[in-house]
Amino acid sequence: MRYGISVWSQLPLELVDSELIDWTPLQGSEQYRGAWGDRHPIALKNFPRYVSLFKVSAGDQQFYLAPFHACQPWSLMELDEWRWRVGISVVLGNDNPVFHQLMRYRNWLKSHTQGKNLVIAGDFNIPDRVYRIRPRAYQILSKNWQSFFGGRREATFPTQTIRQRGFNHPQLAIDHAFYSRETEIIAESAQLLPLVGSDHYPIFVSFKLTGQ
Repeated sequence: MRYGISVWSQLPLELVDSELIDWTPLQGSEQYRGAWGDRHPIALKNFPRYVSLFKVSAGDQQFYLAPFHACQPWSLMELDEWRWRVGISVVLGNDNPVFHQLMRYRNWLKSHTQGKNLVIAGDFNIPDRVYRIRPRAYQILSKNWQSFFGGRREATFPTQTIRQRGFNHPQLAIDHAFYSRETEIIAESAQLLPLVGSDHYPIFVSFKLTGQ
């Protein structure tokens, strides 16, 4: 897979499960996959993404981490449609590969992490808002989870590094970090790191578990 997940930890870390997450609708998936494959065969290779669930031990307490890197169909869609129509799909669409993949990701997490201390983070390729509108895919992603950034918006893409190279794109928050509500997780801080050289700014979050 081109788009893997790497995790380092100073605390004891255990891989609980890992699964390939599809990017097609829950019903009619083969027709959808075929239509995309006919137009853009590279999608069949690049769009499936792995989710991995890790258990992290902090003394006698544990939390679970589920990092994810969602597919990025927008540049391929711009080959078929006007950019403004792709923008509408980003904001209002519920029939694009990101929406379907995040729906499957949510369903997978629900079946594996119900009631657990859960942190999710990654490049989800969907902004938290466009102007004042919450994209539908972001609403699916964030439902019943709390953002480490609260209501604060921090644009993670593109960085100044690639903007200086002529990459002209609106700055958006497409990298996110959430934690499960009504659990032992207490958020302390969240910020972007001023990394030079990448196209995304890294997210740095701090939290503790009740009783620590």
